[in-house]
Amino acid sequence: MNVSASASQISRNDLTRNNLSISEVPSDKLSEIELTRNKCSMSQASFNDLPININSQAFSSLISSSGFINKLVVNDNKNNLMNGHFFHNELFSGLSIHGGDVVESSDAISSTQLPASLSLNILFHGKVNFCLGNKAYELNAGHAKSTKNSVAATCALSVLATSDLLSRKMTTGQAVKKVNLFVKRAWLEKRCTDVQSKVLLKKLFSNHTALYQWQDNVTFTSLAQKLLDLPTESSLQIDLLKEQMALTLLNELLAILPDKIDQPQPPLTDNKNLWLNKERHQLKKKANIERYIEQELENVITLPAIAKHFALSVSSLQRYFKQTYKLTITEYIRQQRLDKAKIAITIKELSISEAGYQAGYNHVSNFTSAFKKQFGITPANLLKLHQKITQQ
Repeated sequence: MNVSASASQISRNDLTRNNLSISEVPSDKLSEIELTRNKCSMSQASFNDLPININSQAFSSLISSSGFINKLVVNDNKNNLMNGHFFHNELFSGLSIHGGDVVESSDAISSTQLPASLSLNILFHGKVNFCLGNKAYELNAGHAKSTKNSVAATCALSVLATSDLLSRKMTTGQAVKKVNLFVKRAWLEKRCTDVQSKVLLKKLFSNHTALYQWQDNVTFTSLAQKLLDLPTESSLQIDLLKEQMALTLLNELLAILPDKIDQPQPPLTDNKNLWLNKERHQLKKKANIERYIEQELENVITLPAIAKHFALSVSSLQRYFKQTYKLTITEYIRQQRLDKAKIAITIKELSISEAGYQAGYNHVSNFTSAFKKQFGITPANLLKLHQKITQQ
């Protein structure tokens, strides 16, 4: 309760009243802000909906808070990633939108493991270089032709039929103005009941990592510009407007898809544009190691066994783990086991001794000590707290 209150005060009052940027907020408070952002209503979740300097820590936390594995590599040791107006909203409907009018202030690569999904980009200005799976693409707003009465934008729909990697390149000095609508495949298919729509989605998701591109002067640009023009201060009415506009964008997209999905955009073929092989490999290795450890948590896990599984020496594995996670392998495994123990106690109703044994502790006292160090509360007090809430 105290954490939520203090973080909420920092994220809204301090940033607004004192005109602070996120980069000026102490690093120990950033995690509190992100924690509160996840637990509060959508209006509070929009604390980043401000004209600010966006630093690397806040950017990574934002993506990770959406449940995605992410790696950010900044090549020039700068803290700020971009300057300008930026917003990101996880909507009640299950869609998410983000966008802004920014100038990139660092050379960086952001790599994210995404679920099967559709991602609609409406690009008004600048260019965006990215890799989707094993294909490299470039979007360029310079190809869009504006008229006297309307502003043009380059629209692009990317398709992931299954989970895959998206890597986005940022370049110092690059100005980008865009809006993005993201929707998971499972979300679409759950709501798809008529035969015609099912046929459309089946055809659409038959082309993994495809990109479809077109120019637009009215429908998509108008809605995207309205999203960009909404007041930065969040409220129920503004949040509902964003929800409505996002759903309208999706509806308009589905209406034109039959005419757009026969000719996917060819990927870049020049080797100089495939700048993400190393980052892609590193992120996949990270995901594979996490998956392996999660599967083996209930067994005895040794460093030599993990190293052998991934064809690494023990020293290389330890060095890689420390660089990637800022933890030793032993510390990481202990954290994962304690996380599972917390779930076992509060949700699966295992006894404290049983949960401790499953986490690898033969003595309850040792388990209690490690648990309190990790979560700031003993297992018994955590259980009492949750039981008290459920009995109210």
